[in-house]
Amino acid sequence: MPDGRIYVYGSRDEPEHVWCSHSYNVLSTSDLIHWNVEQMSFATTGKGKQTNYTDRTLYAPDCIYHNGKYYLYYCLEGGGEDEGVAVSSSPYGPFKEGMKIEGISGIDPSVFIDDDGQGYLFWGQGYAKGAKLSKDMLTIEGAVHDSLLTYEEHAFNEASSVRKRNGIYYYIIYMGGTNGTENLIVQH
Repeated sequence: MPDGRIYVYGSRDEPEHVWCSHSYNVLSTSDLIHWNVEQMSFATTGKGKQTNYTDRTLYAPDCIYHNGKYYLYYCLEGGGEDEGVAVSSSPYGPFKEGMKIEGISGIDPSVFIDDDGQGYLFWGQGYAKGAKLSKDMLTIEGAVHDSLLTYEEHAFNEASSVRKRNGIYYYIIYMGGTNGTENLIVQH
């Protein structure tokens, strides 16, 4: 982020739910020793509620800074696991006016901005999906690319993330296996 701090955006388990909660906290640090926690940066119920279309619980999010704003991408439990986006002028939120991203469903959104400023969104469970984001970062532009990786062929489960270093793209994924958990990095 532009202020040099490290921010962690994640879901948390609550006693009545597994893998989800109705709100997100933001953790931040400048030294990896001392951490701040901002509670209620975004929620689907109660204090901090920023969605007028749902009160469902939230799965894992991702956040990125682009053109002076922070974009929080989230997904909702149940049914098609709809994905949405909310925007803030602060990395801590509050992220406001959460809205569904039409044309996509799945879990674990991951956002990536390439060197040319173009944003991309990746998500999925069992089948990795990806799409180009519009310039305003709020909608999908063009086709959704389905089955970038599959569970059957690549043991892709969820939690994908794209990185670029020295001109090489790295696609980091979570692989669920019978012998525990694994992570895989695919480079291109």
